[in-house]
Amino acid sequence: MPTGAQSSYRKVHAPWAFSLMVYVGIGVHAWGQAGAMDPSLDDLLNIPVSAASKYDQTIAEAPASITIVTSEDIERYGYATLAEVLESLPGFHITYDRNYHGIGVHGFGRPTDFNNRILLLLNGQPLNGNVYGQARFGTSFPIDMDAIERIEVVRGPASSLYGANAMFAVLNLVTKTDPGSPPLRLAGRIGSAGTYEGRGSIAGRSVDGGFSVAARWADIAGRDVLPGNADATAEAAEEMDWDRHGGLLATGDIGGLHVQGWFSTRRKGIPTAPYGSTFGDDRASTLDEQLVLSTAYAADPHRSLHVEWRAHLNRYYYKGQFPGAVQRMAIDTAEGEQLGTEVRARWDPRVDNRLTGGVEYRTDLQARYAAGLAPELLVFDGEFPTDLVSGYVEDTHQVLDNLAITLGIRHDSYSVEASSTTTPRGAVVYHPSQSSTVKVVYGEAFRVPTLIERHVEFPGALRSNAALRPEKIRALDAIAEHRLSRSVLGSVGYFRYDLFDFIDIIRDPTTGVAHFDNVLEMEVQGIQAELTARMQGGLHGRLSYAYQRAVDEAAGDERLPNSPMHQAKVGLNARLHDRVTAAADVLYETGRRTIQGRDTEPYLLTHFTLTARPGAVRARLRIRNLLNEQYAHPGGLPHTAPIDQDGRRVDVEVGYEF
Repeated sequence: MPTGAQSSYRKVHAPWAFSLMVYVGIGVHAWGQAGAMDPSLDDLLNIPVSAASKYDQTIAEAPASITIVTSEDIERYGYATLAEVLESLPGFHITYDRNYHGIGVHGFGRPTDFNNRILLLLNGQPLNGNVYGQARFGTSFPIDMDAIERIEVVRGPASSLYGANAMFAVLNLVTKTDPGSPPLRLAGRIGSAGTYEGRGSIAGRSVDGGFSVAARWADIAGRDVLPGNADATAEAAEEMDWDRHGGLLATGDIGGLHVQGWFSTRRKGIPTAPYGSTFGDDRASTLDEQLVLSTAYAADPHRSLHVEWRAHLNRYYYKGQFPGAVQRMAIDTAEGEQLGTEVRARWDPRVDNRLTGGVEYRTDLQARYAAGLAPELLVFDGEFPTDLVSGYVEDTHQVLDNLAITLGIRHDSYSVEASSTTTPRGAVVYHPSQSSTVKVVYGEAFRVPTLIERHVEFPGALRSNAALRPEKIRALDAIAEHRLSRSVLGSVGYFRYDLFDFIDIIRDPTTGVAHFDNVLEMEVQGIQAELTARMQGGLHGRLSYAYQRAVDEAAGDERLPNSPMHQAKVGLNARLHDRVTAAADVLYETGRRTIQGRDTEPYLLTHFTLTARPGAVRARLRIRNLLNEQYAHPGGLPHTAPIDQDGRRVDVEVGYEF
């Protein structure tokens, strides 16, 4: 890293100056483009959001802090993965350990937590697995981003509607159903680090509905990577960071019936030598596969009553192999299979009152974890299926024309002892004027212990703890939004989360044997401010700042690991020509504490995308980390040193729509 005042100036101020020139150039050119028909701020604010209350609302009506990412945003900024989308949003931060992407919200991002405190939905269907409770992002969730109509980002607890895992955020990916979509689309991408990717989709429509199928496949050779071990002296590993992944999404609609299927597979090389494995051994890898089938039927038996039934099958398989760990090939596997069904109803007994309620049942056909030494010596092999019965109700009352109150509660009854939980939510949404909205939201949420935390045992190293209780949080969010002009929306929010009974691994100082226990009490609070602009002529922008204080109360308010205190983000995209758009992202973040007590350096990233659509062809140039910033993310439990991140990456994409 550069040292001295002059080097610090070059590291921090020069990138900002360059980024500012990029933004000014884009903005000036865009202002000169008159008459372009681009979505306005009104169009954005009127997009329906279903994830906040399980029925369509506008952003102003929804009882939560909401961000919507549109398909236009995805195209203009060139987002290739869901992790890239979230990296650009206020209050989110990304951690990449060269294998999986971790997502932090409001400064909270526990290392190696499998993202099991965030709920991921696909058209309203939960995708989190039943072994780790995980949500997958980055290339481990290889969805074709061109198939996404919008991403609904709902911050804050939502267990009163969704149950476990909906602690810090609910993300709902809504796929395209527009009859005007091209019936056939093909695209290919090549780029840095030996990246080759192909995507395609086909769609058909009829009077009663239609279907769509979208697929993606990629092969990435990867970069040379240093080990995630502070004591390692080896040079960077070559050809160890490879990534091969693919996904297939199929949807169909016939009248009120919606069906969808999602399959993904991803095999990833591990270059960082986690868990004491041998650095540089090309057999180190993980495999993740998931199949989700779901169906939903909606009907309106009465003008004031809407009923929906949903059912799903969610299968997940994982295998990891770590050569050299404990002098042999260590392996672990997870297999999960879950069936579930939900019936919910929305009833409007009066014009100023809406009741939403439902019941849900889930059963694990399989929930198995095994670990040991290849080829046949298993140290642990256990299967622990769970049943769940839930019921919830939520009432929204329009007390005044400009004042609505929402009250909700849910009870989740698990077949596992000490896991049943009741979670409430309350919200006040007030519109002091036509251009202003104030929201105050109180909510609670929980996460049940995973199979690993509760049941896994390794003789002499780890013992089980069947008495583990669910993690819980109590949260208060206050958000004020104001329409500064026809084209600009400003918002500012305060949040405070009190987290208790959080699960951490502790070690007996006498025996050296570890176990998971409910030991942590934490506090997360801060402020978040954002400006969103959609100008005439195709100039769109966003500016955000977040201050986030996340501390361990039991340790004397010690700062939590992997928590940036300050974040500043700027995004600008513009129509340079009727068929050409340019976009730039600038992301600044202060350093994070590692689990070993060290601090990573602050960093600033600049991304740039240029997209052209001459006729049916789409050509795109993407440059990630334009200024080649050298930075690192904190490693998780398997690592003892920060993990170096990618430098500049350039790729080119060409697609054709038939």
